[in-house]
Amino acid sequence: MISKLSSLEKRVCVLESQSDYSLPAEEMVIDSLSDEELALIEMFKFEHRKLRNSGFSDLEAIDMIKDRMGSESFEKAIAVIERADHKYKYLTQGV
Repeated sequence: MISKLSSLEKRVCVLESQSDYSLPAEEMVIDSLSDEELALIEMFKFEHRKLRNSGFSDLEAIDMIKDRMGSESFEKAIAVIERADHKYKYLTQGV
């Protein structure tokens, strides 16, 4: 019983001492995105995977996604993806 309590206390101390910077970079990037931005990325990712699995090339898939999403939403999605990628590289590589 005492060893279980000691083990639990150690785990609680570790959790309490962790800062936001101990989160994985992917989690930090996702947490920084709004619901709208996440929805755009999910839509893009879903459509891209579906088209690639159907045999379309990467460029064909991207052109079709742009047509389906509309230019404005497509450009927003690309901007969000680029910003998230930049933040991820900054957090993992300092670039």
